[in-house]
Amino acid sequence: LFQMSSELLLDEYTGILYPLLIKAVQFVTKYIPIPACTILYILQLGVAYMVYEEFLAKVVFVNHHNIRIRKQIRFFAGYVLTIPVVLQVHMAVLPYSLASSLAVYILTKLIGLYRISAEIKVKEYVKLALWWLICGQLCIDYIWLFMIPVLIWVVSYAIRNKKLELSLLILVVLVLTGNSICNSAFQTKENTGKIQNSWEAAMLKRLVWPNFSRFSYFWKEEIRETWDDAELLVLSTYPEKVIYDFGPTIDEMFGREEANSIYRQMIGRSFELDTKQIVLSASQEL
Repeated sequence: LFQMSSELLLDEYTGILYPLLIKAVQFVTKYIPIPACTILYILQLGVAYMVYEEFLAKVVFVNHHNIRIRKQIRFFAGYVLTIPVVLQVHMAVLPYSLASSLAVYILTKLIGLYRISAEIKVKEYVKLALWWLICGQLCIDYIWLFMIPVLIWVVSYAIRNKKLELSLLILVVLVLTGNSICNSAFQTKENTGKIQNSWEAAMLKRLVWPNFSRFSYFWKEEIRETWDDAELLVLSTYPEKVIYDFGPTIDEMFGREEANSIYRQMIGRSFELDTKQIVLSASQEL
């Protein structure tokens, strides 16, 4: 990422914002004697703390204006950051920290808007759309992953109010278009030894895994001939094997378009066979 930020030559898995942030932090370190990594860690931990506090105040606790409740919120927000897995995410020079923090913030806003009984102003949707686009340009997969909660929100809101929010659907299209324009402007599609970056590939990595071994009898014959049962079990155990082994092989065997068609079939079949587990996995990812 430090090399990408210096040259701004991005592969199709990297958004433009985190390399730009690294570039800005490196500029700052010319004038203050603090390592760039330290500044990024402090920034990421600070953003995460504020977002967790916002989530607890707006979603978990109701009477958050009470002084005692506010102290509890601050304590729990800080406590979450001490969980080893969470701390590891935020103490790494990777976009997942800021992207996951923004994801929590967006979910907080979606829940808050759903609770509003009055008509929601368009500017609130515009703010959400901008945050979603920023999140997607930090971590590319989040553009597609957030389609799930956004669509759930749109359907739930329409059922409750008996009104379809067309403005929000239009903004969804604009976000996807804006994301595509940004990616086309800054990314290169050269082979990087990873699975291609499409919404099908993003869903495959998170919704079909770790069920490659369980559902293998539904895959195309060419796939079953390429990976035996033992290899499919390995695929189902290590998620990075999907990115660096399964995906690139399928993309090369069938071409990108046909590979995406295969990924869609695998995603659809997985939903049919184990809907509950797939939905649970997606919610945990978000």
